[in-house]
Amino acid sequence: MRDHLIAIPRVCDNVELAGFAPLVKGLVAQLHSRGYAAKTVAFYERAAVHFTFWLIRRNIDPSQLDEGHMAGFLSRHLANCHCSGAGVRRHHTVRAALVHFGAILRDAGFLVSRPAKPGRIEVEVERFDNYLRDTAGLQESTRTYRRRYVGEFLNEFFGSRALDLSRLLPKNSFRTSRKERVV
Repeated sequence: MRDHLIAIPRVCDNVELAGFAPLVKGLVAQLHSRGYAAKTVAFYERAAVHFTFWLIRRNIDPSQLDEGHMAGFLSRHLANCHCSGAGVRRHHTVRAALVHFGAILRDAGFLVSRPAKPGRIEVEVERFDNYLRDTAGLQESTRTYRRRYVGEFLNEFFGSRALDLSRLLPKNSFRTSRKERVV
């Protein structure tokens, strides 16, 4: 990890001290064993280090991790990221890396899915999915992506504020989609 990827030694030291280094090394080993290209492995490693450093700054150790931390990192941190160093910030790359890193964390017993009561955004996304299935007649494969995009948009637009759909305007959708492309 320290060899060539992370330009700031402090980041590597913090990742090692917090106990995340073996997990990141496990990610790299798994990706290599599955035949991923060296450049992809490097990007995914940087994304995992970026995520772990974000956790460290919030005093979250591996034993406290849950799915919400990954979702928060993707939906809130990445959009406004000003972290120094060689962290990967492309949303689709980081999301793909965190899918693999999440599997490593689960296998190590750190990332647990906690059953939670659906939040207001999840309820709205479920209503949207019902419309797509029952009224528009869309298949599961199409609905999967649309649910994800709508959920990400609502999280980005409303965050922790009250969900008031009457506040949504077409220009909000354009700004959010443009922000994701620029990052």
